Amino acid sequence: MHKLSLRKILMCAKTEYLRWLIDPRMIIVAVLVLFVYSFAISPLRSAAEEMGVSLNILEPFIAVANSNMIMLIVPLVFLT
Repeated sequence: MHKLSLRKILMCAKTEYLRWLIDPRMIIVAVLVLFVYSFAISPLRSAAEEMGVSLNILEPFIAVANSNMIMLIVPLVFLT
């Protein structure tokens, strides 16, 4: 039986985390999140600040679901 040490467990966890982090699919998801933020959420926040109102927690989700361009791009992420 092999002995497991805390050092080996932490090294294995670190290696797996780094492999997950630099996986091309995770990079594509990160780019998609940035795109959604800059295309849908940021203009919504600036308009709310300009009008002096606060956003409801569901409004960014509605804005993303209402955007035709984002709804065309999101399936591409799941196809990769």
